[in-house]
Amino acid sequence: MKQLLIAGIDPGTTVGYAALDTNGKLIKAKAAKELDLDKVVSELSSLGTVIVIATDKAKVPSFVSAVATKLGARVFSPREDLLVAEKRIQAQTYEHSSSHEMDALASAVLAFKKYERMFIRIRNFLADKKHPELFSRLAEIVIRQEISVTAGFDFLTMPEKKEVRDLKEVLSQKQLSHTDYWQLYDSLITAQSEKKLLQQQNNKLIKLAKRLKNKTNNLRNAVKPETRIIRPTAELEESRRTIKILQQSLQHTLSRQQRLQHILLHQEEYTIAKKMRNLGFDEFKRISRILGFKQGDILFVDDPNTVSERTLSELKENIELIIAVRQTKPKVAEQIPFTILDASSISHTQDEYFAFLDKKSFEKARSDKALLRKLIEDYQAERKGI
Repeated sequence: MKQLLIAGIDPGTTVGYAALDTNGKLIKAKAAKELDLDKVVSELSSLGTVIVIATDKAKVPSFVSAVATKLGARVFSPREDLLVAEKRIQAQTYEHSSSHEMDALASAVLAFKKYERMFIRIRNFLADKKHPELFSRLAEIVIRQEISVTAGFDFLTMPEKKEVRDLKEVLSQKQLSHTDYWQLYDSLITAQSEKKLLQQQNNKLIKLAKRLKNKTNNLRNAVKPETRIIRPTAELEESRRTIKILQQSLQHTLSRQQRLQHILLHQEEYTIAKKMRNLGFDEFKRISRILGFKQGDILFVDDPNTVSERTLSELKENIELIIAVRQTKPKVAEQIPFTILDASSISHTQDEYFAFLDKKSFEKARSDKALLRKLIEDYQAERKGI
C-alpha cells in the first residue's frame, strides 16, 4: 500500500503544494505556474495516498476543495487565516524555496499536528492488538470516514461479521452518500463496545454478589446453634458486625446490577457520559487508558476546578461539552473551551466509569444553556452598538 500523506495546497496563479507523511517527514514541496487541478492531483497521487488536504485560509478555496474531492481526502482549514509570521514559524524546520511552498508547508504542518495524536493512538492500538501491519489501512479509514479506531479495526479484521457485510453491500448500492453509512456503522460499533463494557461490569457485579452471599452464609453457619443461648462473646459480636456489613454490601451490589440491567434494556432513554474525577492530566491518562476518547464524547466531571492545560489541549479536538458536579469557578470556566452544564439540572445515575443521563432532561439543559449564551451575546452586541 502507498504511504499515507497530508498535503497542503496554496492556490493562485502560481500553485504550491507540500506533502508530509504520517511521521511529519517532508516528502515533496513544489510551486509552479503550470500546475492546474489535474496536474496537482496526478503529482500528489504519484507520491502516495492523500488522506488530508490542508489550506491556510479559514474559508476553504474552491481549488483546494476540488483537489480534496478528486483525491477523496478530508479538508483541514484553520479557524482564522494564518498570518505570514505564523506560516514562517510552522514551515521553518522544512526546506522550501518560495513563499508558495512556505504557505503550502504551513498548512500541511498544522494539519499534521491536528492528526498526530490520532496516528500515535492508532499505532499504539495496533501494537496492543498485534497488527502493526494494518496502520496505513486503518489510519486511512479512520481519517477519511471520521470513525473511531475501534470501528475501523472491526471493519478491517472481521470481514464475515454481519454488520461489515451489510456495510459493504449498501456502499456498493450507493443509495446514500458513503459518509452516511460510515457514520451509522461507527455509531453501531461504538454502541456495541459500550454495551460490552457495561455487560462486563454487570458480570463482575454478579460474581461479586455471589461471593458475598456465600461468605455471608459461611459466617452464619460458623455460628453454632448452642452459642446462641449463651452470652455473646466478642468474637460472636464481631461476626455479627461482619455479616451486617456484608449484607449491606451485597444489597448495594444487587442494586447496581439492577440499575445496569435497566439501562441496557432502555438505552434509547439515556445519553452516556464518560466519568472523570477532575480535569487533571493524571486523571486524563487513567480514563484514556480505560475508555479512550472520541469525537462527540460527553464528560461527567466531579471537580472541574482541578484542571490541566495539557488535558484541555488533548481533549479539545473531541470534547465540546462537560457536565460538572461541583460549581465551576469563574476564572476556571474562562480557561475551559467547552460548554459546561450543571449536573444538578440533569436527572442521572452513575457507575464506576459512566454517568447515565436522562436524555430529555439532558437535551433541555443543553438547549437552555444555548439560549442563555445567545441572549448574552445579543445583549453584548447591542451594548457595543450603543
